[in-house]
Amino acid sequence: MFDSPIASMIVQDMLQLLPGEMDLIQKLRRVNEFFASDHFANAPNEWISPRIFAVLREQVRNGAYQNPEDSKRRLFGFLNDVKHISVYSPFVDAMVVDQPMAAILGDGRVNIANRYGTQIYSLNNWPDLLSWLQSLIDSMSAEHRRGLEIAYP
Repeated sequence: MFDSPIASMIVQDMLQLLPGEMDLIQKLRRVNEFFASDHFANAPNEWISPRIFAVLREQVRNGAYQNPEDSKRRLFGFLNDVKHISVYSPFVDAMVVDQPMAAILGDGRVNIANRYGTQIYSLNNWPDLLSWLQSLIDSMSAEHRRGLEIAYP
C-alpha cells in the first residue's frame, strides 16, 4: 500500500465506501462497472483530456514538433493546460489559451465549443475576445455596476 500508485488508492477508497456485506470480488466488480460506465466516460475531465492528447499525438505523427527546442517552447505548460481545460472548460463561458492549444481545441474531435458552449480565444481571434468582453460590459445592469463599484472602489 505504501508504494502503490495514487490511482490504486482511489480504488481502495471506493472499496471502503461500498456496503460491508459485499465481498471483495463483488466490490471490485462494482468499481469496474463504474469505470466502464457511460457516466464515467462522459465526465468532462475524462472526455476532454484523452481527446486533447489524441490530437497532439496525431500532430506529432504528422510531423509537428520536430524541432526539440521549438517544441519545448510551444508546449511548455501543456500538461497543466490540459488539466485546467478539462476541469474548468465545461463550466465557463470562455477560455483564453495559446495558439497551439487553440488549434487542438478547435479540432472536431475535441471542439469543446460545440459540446459545452465554451468559446476558445487565442491570439488568432483576439479581436473576437475583445468584442465579447465589450458585449459583457455593455450588457451589465446598473445593479451589477453598483456592486462592482462597491467591491472594487
